[in-house]
Amino acid sequence: MNGIKISAFWQAVLVIVIAYLVFDNAFPPLLPSSLMVQYMVITIVGVLLYFSFDEIRWSEFKSPILAVLREPKRVVLRWSFLIVVPGIVGYTSYGFVKPWTDAPVELRQVHPAPPGTLRVFGKSYNLSKLENPLREQLLKTIAQDKEKGWAFYHGIVESGREIYYQNCFYCHGDLLNGKGHYAHGFNPQPANFQDVGTIAQLQEAYLFWRISTGGPGLPKEGTPWNSAMPVWHQMLNEHQVWKVITFLYDSVGQVPRMWDPEISKVVTSMQHEINARRAKQMGKALYVQHCQVCHGAQGAGDGPAADYMYPKPRDFTLALFKYKNSPGTELPLDDDLFNTIKNGLTGTAMPAWSSLLSDAQIRSLAPVIKSFDTTAAWAPEEADEDAFDEDGLYLKTDFKKITNQEPLFGQIAFSSESATKGKPIFEAVCGKCHGIEGRGNITSGKKLEDDWGNRLWPRDLSKPWLWRVTNVAGTGEQARDQTIKNIYARLSIGLPGTPMPAHRATEEGNKDPISLENRWHVANYVYTLRDKTVAPSDELVLRAMKIEGNLPDTLGAEAWLKAPAVTLPLVPNIVMEDRLFTPLNDAVTVRVLYNEAEIAFLLEVNDRTDSRPGEKISTQIHDSNLMLHSDAMAIQFPKQDSFKTQPVVVKPLYRHGDAAHPTTMWYWNAGSVEPEIAARSVLLDASGPDQKMVPREADNSFATNGKWQQGRWRILMKRPRKGGDSGDVTFTEGTFIPVSFANWDGSNGEVGSKHTLSTWYWLLLPPLLDPAKVYGLPLGVAGLTFLLGIILVRSQRQAG
Repeated sequence: MNGIKISAFWQAVLVIVIAYLVFDNAFPPLLPSSLMVQYMVITIVGVLLYFSFDEIRWSEFKSPILAVLREPKRVVLRWSFLIVVPGIVGYTSYGFVKPWTDAPVELRQVHPAPPGTLRVFGKSYNLSKLENPLREQLLKTIAQDKEKGWAFYHGIVESGREIYYQNCFYCHGDLLNGKGHYAHGFNPQPANFQDVGTIAQLQEAYLFWRISTGGPGLPKEGTPWNSAMPVWHQMLNEHQVWKVITFLYDSVGQVPRMWDPEISKVVTSMQHEINARRAKQMGKALYVQHCQVCHGAQGAGDGPAADYMYPKPRDFTLALFKYKNSPGTELPLDDDLFNTIKNGLTGTAMPAWSSLLSDAQIRSLAPVIKSFDTTAAWAPEEADEDAFDEDGLYLKTDFKKITNQEPLFGQIAFSSESATKGKPIFEAVCGKCHGIEGRGNITSGKKLEDDWGNRLWPRDLSKPWLWRVTNVAGTGEQARDQTIKNIYARLSIGLPGTPMPAHRATEEGNKDPISLENRWHVANYVYTLRDKTVAPSDELVLRAMKIEGNLPDTLGAEAWLKAPAVTLPLVPNIVMEDRLFTPLNDAVTVRVLYNEAEIAFLLEVNDRTDSRPGEKISTQIHDSNLMLHSDAMAIQFPKQDSFKTQPVVVKPLYRHGDAAHPTTMWYWNAGSVEPEIAARSVLLDASGPDQKMVPREADNSFATNGKWQQGRWRILMKRPRKGGDSGDVTFTEGTFIPVSFANWDGSNGEVGSKHTLSTWYWLLLPPLLDPAKVYGLPLGVAGLTFLLGIILVRSQRQAG
């Protein structure tokens, strides 16, 4: 049977199409359009050269083209090409001349070449010969006594695990997959160690270089200004770095590339044996491997990483569990434990273990968790009894599974009328802790703690994306209705171990019971609170809006409602000492207005406290373990000569730049009630994270206005668009300008370097539109292409 023959012309078309698909999809995150055009031109020229090299092949290639140009019966196809080709050419031209509003492409090498030598820890290292000294010591120990060698190795790994969890897992994650609970605030994302294309392909000397020198140690092709990687040789010693490296390879089951074949042979053999054991791990062994570092050896929530987390890891010894379907302090179902482990808890350090552990492995952890409280009357695993109370909640926990988990009796359909009925009930009962607007600002003046004495803050109900298990992702009615059911369940059951009570009549008595019907109304109202906050997105560009006349001086001006709003994540400074590990404020919403002369920013931060020393309620509920400081906010810009976007992007380091790339900080401070200090603002010149910022005492060009109300700060900052003699950035239309933000939550003890911040984003004042260039030029190119096509057709028909 003869194979399918493809003519030369269609071979060429096929090659060009495949090349386009490869260029468009095989180079993440994306290939710049200008580079795409260059690659495609080179591809097309190469294809034409190939087919024109042989006369027979060239004739075969030209045959269908000449047929379309010459033959009368192909008139429809001919005119189709005469219209479509100029249209494509004109549209492509439009793509080049239209105002560009997408973020500039920042190309970077993921694994740039390391230097030949490295000087850290007071020593010089030859990276081409450097090996992990702990592995060399391991080889010697195993040669003397294999059992002692294994004990030595496990000691290294456990020590490395503790160091990792106290320093690294906030970004790189519990699963070592680059998705730690602060990773979303960084661009580029932290490295995924589970990816076989990362550390499995590298030598340990490479990791030693990257960990020791961090982001600032990257070469230019690694775009160091974006990397959040700390300079760890300033905070860890040499042995700690090697222990972490050993832990990383052990945890992901990989073997590094090594020069010494003897060490490589031993390490490979040990890792294969470890991987074989872990594939069969269940129960207690899994707990020790993955859970103990946070929850503790005895399940008391006191693992080595616990002090660096908010909220704290669960203490299993009291058998009090927040997220479950059984009422009150009833013990949870096995399925409740399973779902928490499998799906994780959003907004906490608890990850979704489903990507690393099988369902069987996750279920094997339930008996381990139960074993930490031997006094609890846990259900026998073989029991299977359906039991619901009058509210549709589980009445008993003496069963393992419930086959019908749906009832939640009497649900009232979501509607504006139902939400309106729920609003006054929420304000009267829930507003004491969650605030009138639901932002978690305590109005009662009562400091809240859990049953272990840990400080707690009420949930910000206007941010459903941070709810632990209650919010169901999606925008449809099904997701909405399930979310409301979950809210109802939380209202009815409460959160055992916390001040969040069960708002239903109970045998123990409840001073704030809410009827079944009203709980549904409140649940429907709570669902609407998300409308009070702009949800975060993956947007990298803040697009300013131009207005005529003066910019607003007030926070409530109507112009702000028309300005595009973007919510950006804030993450704690875990990059340099003094570091912050347990932030409360996690996002800033930004709006930007400008006119011919000035530019103004409106910043909104949900903040549970009006943190000004002496303010009544903030002082009453303040954590006595922390100093109360003033709230503050800042915007950072590079100096005019510190950045560029063409031909490649260059920016300062995102934490205060450096000597060669200084920055300007717009800083605002809320002041103090007692002693009485008015809110103040100042411009600061920065030249690196290790350098003291210099305030400008005589610059009066910076105007601010701020107010805290119902759990939210709103801060207005305004300056002239022209940078002036200070070298500040000039806000020019059509120019992408780097911008970042910082926030200090005074009630959380944040001051100085202890604060939350963002990485660099882009600010864009929309470019001026030149209709003649944007529309006229593409139409002209399309018309010229059409005319050339007509001339070509006529010449070919005459020749034919």
